[in-house]
Amino acid sequence: LPVETSMQDHNYPRIFLDNLKVLKSNSSLCDTIVTNGLIRINAHKAVLAASSPYFQCLYCGSIEFSDVDTVINDLDSDSLSIVIEYIYSGKVELSMDNIFSILSAADFLQLSSLRSYCEGFLCTNIVLDNCISIYLWAESMNLYDLTQKAKHYILDNFDLVVMESEFLEMSISKLMKILESPWQSINDQALFEAILRWINHKPQERKMSAGHCFKFLDLINIPSEVLLTCTDAGSGLDSATITLLKNAVVLKNELSYDGKEISGRVERFNRMEEALLCIGGESDGDILCSVECLAFRYDGWKYHIPCLIQSDVNTRMKVLPPMHTRRSQFAVTGNGFQVFVIGGSNAIEDLRSGECYDVMNNEWHEIASMPEALVGGAAALLNGMLYVTGGRNGSRPTNKLYVYDPRSDSWSQRQPMIHHRAHHGLVSLNGMIYAMGGVGGLEEGEQEIMNSVERYDFMTNSWLELPSMQKQRSHAGFVTCSSKIYALAGLSSSQLLDCVEIYDPVMNHWRSVGSIGDFRSNFGFTVSNGRIYCVGGMNDNTMLNSVQKYNTVTHRWHAVYGMQTKRCGAGAATVLIPVKNELS
Repeated sequence: LPVETSMQDHNYPRIFLDNLKVLKSNSSLCDTIVTNGLIRINAHKAVLAASSPYFQCLYCGSIEFSDVDTVINDLDSDSLSIVIEYIYSGKVELSMDNIFSILSAADFLQLSSLRSYCEGFLCTNIVLDNCISIYLWAESMNLYDLTQKAKHYILDNFDLVVMESEFLEMSISKLMKILESPWQSINDQALFEAILRWINHKPQERKMSAGHCFKFLDLINIPSEVLLTCTDAGSGLDSATITLLKNAVVLKNELSYDGKEISGRVERFNRMEEALLCIGGESDGDILCSVECLAFRYDGWKYHIPCLIQSDVNTRMKVLPPMHTRRSQFAVTGNGFQVFVIGGSNAIEDLRSGECYDVMNNEWHEIASMPEALVGGAAALLNGMLYVTGGRNGSRPTNKLYVYDPRSDSWSQRQPMIHHRAHHGLVSLNGMIYAMGGVGGLEEGEQEIMNSVERYDFMTNSWLELPSMQKQRSHAGFVTCSSKIYALAGLSSSQLLDCVEIYDPVMNHWRSVGSIGDFRSNFGFTVSNGRIYCVGGMNDNTMLNSVQKYNTVTHRWHAVYGMQTKRCGAGAATVLIPVKNELS
């Protein structure tokens, strides 16, 4: 009998692209010329349409496209040449000189992969002399995650950023967005002097804005002699601002005599410090709603959280409130200031409900319930929206994708995943959502642990199959760190895993990087200060309170303080705690 077999030539895509590029270079079989009026590039409509939804809509729309020229006036010659070259080769050279024009072109032509790579390039190249331009540009392009990352960099380094030339070019509206943040790494005097430099850079345009800017300062903290230098008629400031500064000097003198406190003073934090939370889960048969915290100065996990860390006095503490609902096996994600928990089980019923923890107010509030109850779902944040995939509704995994909009407190449904999966991983990276592993199966009661990986593009509302992980795994840890995706430990069939593998989205492949030292599944996981934390979980039939952290540079594991309570099926998240100290 003939032997049946199948094969896949992994060199075929590269050979195919190389041959297409040769055809383009020789103008063979080309049926269009892409032009912006300055340059003309021979191309194939089928190739362009297969690569870009923009071209696909143009060539395959209801109105027949019969022109020889494909005119794109919105792109400059360099970026147009580069993106057409990318379409035919999958290669691009990025630099700070061309990144903005290429990302604009990728966004215009809806080249999602190129857009993702460009966004990742900018995320890893934010420095003092470009952070403001990246922030302003990302905001104008509605790149929410990149905007927030650049803004956080500015706030973390504001004492140095104000010395850069970019700072002097900020508009009043953009500067106000920075000043209104309660978190800035700069003292009041340095900020006062920086605002004066900003005003004097374009005095005619900006002198009337001084009072608006100074309202974000605690003028009481600025020496009187510094304030008085700006109160004479030649300072260029308007009379209302001069009066404001004089009143501050008078008030400072009164306070120095009687020690009175002033209401309405501005409290600004100098930086933010990360802390870990472990939320809910199961412990010895009980479903929990409690939350434990591990902060930098703690000698162990505690049931309270720092609400303000001060270097010269005792840190202010608040008791961590429990969730409104006991839950285990839920989806969890956060952005440092908020933590979302969705679905799960309370041992009596599967849950549709969701909650959000507000770090600054130290409180949980309920959000709109999902359309259906899900256990073992996974969550990720992208562009300010909450994405939840998979999970079990009953005993069958689902492939559904739900998106929660915090602004309207409402859920909507998007294109489902290619695979049904529960107890899987979901992460966001460079403008894309990645779903990995988990328990699959289309039939009732079917349990198949998977290694498949797929990526969601919110621009096209579509999923793309990616190279599979080396190991099948569910109930594992999945995080992003240093622009890569990590898969840690978990369960494979009936076997516990201790291995770690990394996915590089640029190289598009997984590689193994060793072991975490302990076999562990069904644990909480999060990233803090460049380290990956694995919290609690199960080891065989033993419930754990132990915690490990992983150094992504040395690939070494270290033990951390154990939790007070053993937990499995819990969620972990990293939150930001304000720090206030005296800056020189």
